[in-house]
Amino acid sequence: SVIHPDELGYKLSRGVDPGTILVSENLTGKYDAFEFGFGDKDPMWLGNTGFSLGWGLGAAMGAALAAPKRPVVCAIG
Repeated sequence: SVIHPDELGYKLSRGVDPGTILVSENLTGKYDAFEFGFGDKDPMWLGNTGFSLGWGLGAAMGAALAAPKRPVVCAIG
């Protein structure tokens, strides 16, 4: 069923492991529920402001290579 972006962001923020890196190619997605930071246990958000489609998967793979012990979630669409 259809889910509102606010609800999806909230559920995603509560469901990811500590230290998850969230790569977002979803420019309209809501991530207000996340408490992002730069510590090893804080979720980290990587996004793009240039409206360039197609970079998300490569960015997620790069994040996984750069931080192999941290989970990575890629949000596209």
